[in-house]
Amino acid sequence: MTLKNSFLASLRENNKRRIWVWIVSFFSFVIVLPSILAIVISQNKSNLEGYIEVYGEAVGTRMLYNEVTYSITSMLCGQSGAAWLVIAMIAVFCGIQGFSYLYHKKKIDFYNAMPVRRKKRFLVIWLNGVIICVVPYFIGVLTSLLVVACNGFMTADIFVGAWQIFALNLCFFLGVYHLTMLAVMLTGHVIITYCAIGVLFLYECIVRLMVMGYMDMFFKLYSGYSISTEPVLSPFTMLFSYDAINGGMLKSACSLLIFAGCTGTVAYIAYLKRPAEAAGKAIAFSWPKPWLKILLTVPIALLVGLAVASMVNYNPIYGTTNFGVVLFALIVATIFMCCLMQVIYEFDIKGMLHKKSHIVISAVAVAFIFCIFRFDILGYDTYIPNPEKVESAFVEFPIDDYTYYGNSYWDEDMQYMSRRQFADEHMYLTDIGSVNKLLQLSIDAVDGYENLDKLYDDTERNWHTVNVTFRMANKREISRSIWVDVNDPEMAEVIDRIESSEEFISGAYMGTSDELTLALNDENRKVIAHFGNGIYRVDMKREEAKELLKLYQEDIRSSSFFKFRENACVGSMVLSFEKKNEHYTSYAETSLQIYPFYEKSIAYLKEKGYYMDGYLNPEDIERIQVTNYHNELVEAANEQEEVSEFTQAGFEAATMVVPKEYDELNDFTTRITYESEEDIEKLCDSLYPRDYLYQSWHNANGADDDYMVIVYFKPESEVGIDNDGMAYYGFALAGVPGFVEEDTAYVK
Repeated sequence: MTLKNSFLASLRENNKRRIWVWIVSFFSFVIVLPSILAIVISQNKSNLEGYIEVYGEAVGTRMLYNEVTYSITSMLCGQSGAAWLVIAMIAVFCGIQGFSYLYHKKKIDFYNAMPVRRKKRFLVIWLNGVIICVVPYFIGVLTSLLVVACNGFMTADIFVGAWQIFALNLCFFLGVYHLTMLAVMLTGHVIITYCAIGVLFLYECIVRLMVMGYMDMFFKLYSGYSISTEPVLSPFTMLFSYDAINGGMLKSACSLLIFAGCTGTVAYIAYLKRPAEAAGKAIAFSWPKPWLKILLTVPIALLVGLAVASMVNYNPIYGTTNFGVVLFALIVATIFMCCLMQVIYEFDIKGMLHKKSHIVISAVAVAFIFCIFRFDILGYDTYIPNPEKVESAFVEFPIDDYTYYGNSYWDEDMQYMSRRQFADEHMYLTDIGSVNKLLQLSIDAVDGYENLDKLYDDTERNWHTVNVTFRMANKREISRSIWVDVNDPEMAEVIDRIESSEEFISGAYMGTSDELTLALNDENRKVIAHFGNGIYRVDMKREEAKELLKLYQEDIRSSSFFKFRENACVGSMVLSFEKKNEHYTSYAETSLQIYPFYEKSIAYLKEKGYYMDGYLNPEDIERIQVTNYHNELVEAANEQEEVSEFTQAGFEAATMVVPKEYDELNDFTTRITYESEEDIEKLCDSLYPRDYLYQSWHNANGADDDYMVIVYFKPESEVGIDNDGMAYYGFALAGVPGFVEEDTAYVK
């Protein structure tokens, strides 16, 4: 009983010296949190009359209720950056203020002279820090729930969610609190303690940024997915990494508790072994000083070198060199950091001349790490995974969409996904041999060039970047961003093998996904469907879209890379979805390209009267204007330096879309307008929408850039009204009609 009273008395005595921290915590949790919640509820309730006026009493009241409960849930049961910032701030205050006596030798002597064991004193201070956060936070949550209940918005989900977040945030508090205590135990001055807290929180980020920067600068096949900038050993990352609010709360809480337990144990051991003479010194222990100096100097010096390399455009893999400046920056940064750390250790400017051996060791470490990246000592750019150690892989080929709408990916809740996210969830390639073969071909091809800039100088090649990710048996993911030449027969054959597989098709195209089929069959979602080629379009009924989607999914499974390369898209079915949720409306859209070899899809479109031979209907056209810029003549004139101002303007215009009012011709340009029905009909057979002639991954033809074609529609035609009376078209390479070549031939 006496021991119990003594412990409580120690708690009360310790609390008397921590009044200001109590005030900050009480004000933040008990005053601010319920007040903001009450203001939010009041502001939302003031909109009731407007809701009733617009939607009626029953619907308006329900909408207001949903909106208010959504706001309450977001504040009390959701991810609140402001709340976590406050909790972290209080944790830092509690950790530093509670053990602040360790900064003063007289106070240490005073406490050591008292008949209290160090273990007990640590427990008293630690427990008081926890109480300072827990009690006001508990009262604040309870008060907030009373505010919610008094306003008639309490639900079981809000009540349970508020206490779940309360428990999770306490785990987060312990993680930050114990990390702060560790910084206090390792230092002897309050300013150095704050610096140490920053180092403990940011050191892993610094190292990761340094590693990513040098990988990007020196590795030709570097993929940004190879390493993350998010630190693993951080309470903030642990709070977010497991999606704590949406199903991973327990896992996140366990990670935070394990982290807090480890850092708290180390802090406790350091407290027991901390020498009394450490008060007032920068670092409490002597043995870690050189290690800390080197471990801080090396990554920071390398980061400085990385920053200077960016400024002077030092990038060897792209052929730009300025190594002397970078080397100078690395040397200066290494010396400066070592000197600065020694000055901090000794609190004396003269200390910068001491411990010169640390400068040499740091410089050697910096040079060694730099060489690892510069000369790829670990073989990053030549790594080929062992197929036996790979479970599956996914490949992100730059598949293009040639409609105006774009090809988007989304999940069952119609939430947007990137192409990589979609492939990660749907593509599981097991033909690792083919993926490895493509990787090896890329490595060999890139090695044949002095630097990556030389890739683009080779006009016979058509290079693209492709992301390849291997899912290893040990649950790691290894990614590479490889260079692929689609004009290379060997590479194209491997690409065709991959793209023809069911595993690839199921993971590369939104049109094959269950999410799209479910969305189309969900009667709670509004669907707008149409088929067209960017200029012409016909609306489709929902049932027609369902039937076409089934046929499309059958057709696309017979597709291949070579088939895509040999055919131009004939049109697209565009599906737009709208779904009203409780608090918002979701929208999603995707475009399914139809190719000439999609026999079942085209047969169905013809049956319904939606299919259109060619891309233009001659009956809608008033005239067609064809401009030939004769780029070869312009380039030849430029080489001879005999080009006029108008010639240069015309040459630049030849590489872009020319507006219809443009009427300034260069010295070599010829232009003709076709108005007869016969000429228009002949031209329509050879014209493509400009977007369909973009030479890319799946389109091998490209456009003949010598020609710009503007189609002017009849004012009364529907297509003319929808497209401001005109549209841009073009000829495929080697697809210019003979009579057009003759009519637009250049004559001196």
